[in-house]
Amino acid sequence: MNEYEKTLMASIENGEYQDNQTIERIDIPEGVTHLCDYAFQGCEKLETVILPQSLKTIGKGTFSDCLKLQNVVIPASVNQIGAEAFAGCSGLTEISLLNTSITELLRETFSGCSELRQVFLPKSLTKIGQGSFWFCYSLEQISFPDSLKEIVDHSFAKCRRLKEVTIPESVTKIGVAAFSGCEQLRKVDLLGKLDEISDCQFKNCIRLNSINIPETVKRIGVDAFCGCKSIKNLNLPRQLEMIEREAFMGCVRLKRIDIPISVTTIGYRAFARCTGLENVGLGMVKVIRAEAFKDCISLEYLLFPDTIELIEVRSFCGCINLEEICIPKDGQVNPEELFKHLEDAIDEIEEVKILFN
Repeated sequence: MNEYEKTLMASIENGEYQDNQTIERIDIPEGVTHLCDYAFQGCEKLETVILPQSLKTIGKGTFSDCLKLQNVVIPASVNQIGAEAFAGCSGLTEISLLNTSITELLRETFSGCSELRQVFLPKSLTKIGQGSFWFCYSLEQISFPDSLKEIVDHSFAKCRRLKEVTIPESVTKIGVAAFSGCEQLRKVDLLGKLDEISDCQFKNCIRLNSINIPETVKRIGVDAFCGCKSIKNLNLPRQLEMIEREAFMGCVRLKRIDIPISVTTIGYRAFARCTGLENVGLGMVKVIRAEAFKDCISLEYLLFPDTIELIEVRSFCGCINLEEICIPKDGQVNPEELFKHLEDAIDEIEEVKILFN
């Protein structure tokens, strides 16, 4: 580097460009391998950044809150981008990491890039960090490389224009609320061998109408599909063991659900306000928690399995069209005791026909 370039880099490293309100373009000279933390944070008029082919790392928050930044090409030489490096760059519309050797996107790398429409991820990527694309309202599509193993909490939360997602076989973990609030998301293909659908994973994806849950899933987490108003059909995996509280609450178009025989407990409000639910197969359930099927107004008939042991209070309250219930004669609990449970679980039980099987 010449003397000018050395002076420039010294000024950058000393923080002299932070919150600069006049600079519109910056050319980082060749030979520079690292950009320091928060180097250009808050440069609200910065539109163009030219990065050198020698660059290897971009620090934490380096370009955060550069509101007008539109043009930046990440060189193939880059192998690490720091947390929040481009957070709040609301003018950024496209970013390509395709030719880099980055293996992990750190926390909130591109969060709040509200105009970001396209992202191209590298084939080396194994992990997408917490909130990496949180509040990227305009993101319309994303393709994941086959190298990807983990998508961490809130990674794509509030990506309101994202319409379709295919998770590759390589992914074994998707974090809490990873796709929550993706209001335009319609189709999800989960190809990986996931152990669980994590808490709030697809919460309030109001247009989601097509999703396959892998057979390897054993737990559906708290609020996992809460507010998914467009889901009509859902096949639960045969190895499923746990349906947590409010897992499917407010899935108003869901018409039928068959609980696998491996599930012993249905969580609190798990299917509450599923107003279109007409048929429920209870498998070999032992415990139905309070308000599990509250306000399922389309439910007319219930058949309880021999395994049932506890039906908690108000578990079927608000099921105003429930006409007939069949309870086991020779189950785990004697019919008289089970009937007492039902008296606390169902409104106006005297209007419901009780059969003994």
